[in-house]
Amino acid sequence: MYDFKFDSLSRLAWRFFLANRRRYPAGAGFYCINLSDLSRSNRCNVLAPSTLEWLSDAIGASRTILLSINKSWAHRQGEFFVESPINFLAALIWYLRQYRNGEFCTLPHVIELAQWKYEQLFPILETQPEIRSLIRPFIEAYENKTMEMLDGQIASARVPLGRLASPDLYYVLTGNDFSLRINAVGKVGVFCLGGDPSRQEALAPVLSLYIDRLCRLINRPGGHPGALVCDEFATVRAYSMTTTIATARSNDIIPILAVQDLSQLRTQYSREEADLILNISGNLLCGQVGGETARWVSERFPKILQETTSVSNNSSDTSVTTSIQWEETITPATIATLSSGEFVGVVADDPDKEIELKAFHARLVKEAAKNTVGALKGAAAAGELPVVGKVDKEVVKANFDRVRQDIQRLVGEEVARVMGGPSRP
Repeated sequence: MYDFKFDSLSRLAWRFFLANRRRYPAGAGFYCINLSDLSRSNRCNVLAPSTLEWLSDAIGASRTILLSINKSWAHRQGEFFVESPINFLAALIWYLRQYRNGEFCTLPHVIELAQWKYEQLFPILETQPEIRSLIRPFIEAYENKTMEMLDGQIASARVPLGRLASPDLYYVLTGNDFSLRINAVGKVGVFCLGGDPSRQEALAPVLSLYIDRLCRLINRPGGHPGALVCDEFATVRAYSMTTTIATARSNDIIPILAVQDLSQLRTQYSREEADLILNISGNLLCGQVGGETARWVSERFPKILQETTSVSNNSSDTSVTTSIQWEETITPATIATLSSGEFVGVVADDPDKEIELKAFHARLVKEAAKNTVGALKGAAAAGELPVVGKVDKEVVKANFDRVRQDIQRLVGEEVARVMGGPSRP
């Protein structure tokens, strides 16, 4: 569950988890990532080496990070100065994935490695055969002394990554309290990913990466049924969500995405990607909305044949004309004037359980939801999320320094091995 205004939805999920714990497989856990309150946050390495099986995984992670930081890049995919930093970051991720079997394969280590000088960084990256094709154009630019172009390519990755270099992010992203394969047999869990509206720009890349990696890892055969619930989905950029929507049903995974407006979704994704996300969704639930979104929703409803009669009078006689024409079932004006709690929608059916009337216009009754929550209060007395542990500032700072020392030691040892000389940052 992606909870944009953490912890409003997460507290509800916690209550339901406690009330229905007996229905989960043995050993099921409840985990939270909260980048604003570390005491209530678990730690999880979003780039855990066990989850990066192919070079394409590293490229996908790189694309998610950089496109969520640079929103305008979503409309420029395929261009040289967009794809170059994506390839550079992917090469760094995959190098750390292969180095000592992924001992330093975390996003904080990737951020620190990206800051090193070309003459020390390029030689050690080239020792990894699988990323030579990604890194070779940068090396040739360095050898040809086309430094202006090279600096522009590398800075497009370094500058955005530098914004993520903070002790709290490093602390959460270097732990291993749980695996993102939350529906794997024997490792089932409920995972709540907390956002913070006041830090949306700073946290969006990390939150997007968590969702993107989660989509790829749970959408596989053999896992437990699960759901991906993303509130305010337009505030993050999950590159693999379109594939998840199209294929997850066969693996018993239900994606549930909530967006405010079609135009909001298009600011985070390209127009084509936003339209694809909406058009391939089988079920639609819509409250009050206007403009282009209301027109798009109206078109999802089947039209009906409506008989109209017109009467015309003149000095000699009166004529009556009857005609039949197709008219909208739900007009954009109707959608724009829906009341609070009132929804329209279209649901998908199953070949074994066909639904005769797929379109609906209904109202949610508040009392039913209130009674449900009231019944859960006995299971979760206060409803507050559990405290994972007290986090000392000195521990967070020490972890931050350790990551930097890890990379300094890695570069020093590898440069000495490859070039036979000392290294300096």
